[in-house]
Amino acid sequence: MEPQLYMFKEIRRHLLKRHDFYVAQVRARVIYQFDNIEEEAERYAEREYSELGSLPGDEDSDMSVIADIAQGRAQEFYDLLSDLKKNTTLSSLAGMYHQWEKDLRDFIDKELRHNYGKESIEKLVWQSKIEDIFNVLKMFGWECQTKDFFRNIDACRLIVNVYKHGQGKSLNDLKENYPD
Repeated sequence: MEPQLYMFKEIRRHLLKRHDFYVAQVRARVIYQFDNIEEEAERYAEREYSELGSLPGDEDSDMSVIADIAQGRAQEFYDLLSDLKKNTTLSSLAGMYHQWEKDLRDFIDKELRHNYGKESIEKLVWQSKIEDIFNVLKMFGWECQTKDFFRNIDACRLIVNVYKHGQGKSLNDLKENYPD
């Protein structure tokens, strides 16, 4: 009997539910906290202005200078929050992608262990690049690269690599293949 990769409906349902849960919970518990950073920065500016204005000093203090200082500090606060939002979003995306990739590799590992030795499967599944994993799927008739969803997965992979490694091949591939 030829080896096969077959995903039972219940396994597929479980994996999709796991993914949907991750996305929903990241949005609900993490990302939402950055919804109002503009308002937070405004409140920060008001607090800074109030604190700076109440400091003992010269009666002739120029309140416009104090307002400029408070606004500058608020802008810095906003920039820091924006960077934190970006990093939190990218970190969450990386976690989502890595969980998906691990689940895919785990599925292939379990399916192919029925027909192949443990050592060869571990090397093939856990030590290969994701491109090689897609080639394994293709050998079993799962031509993922031709499906509409593949662009999203591949773009996500590249974004995660750029986030992790910075400039390099992944950034060039991302710019070339997914300029949007």
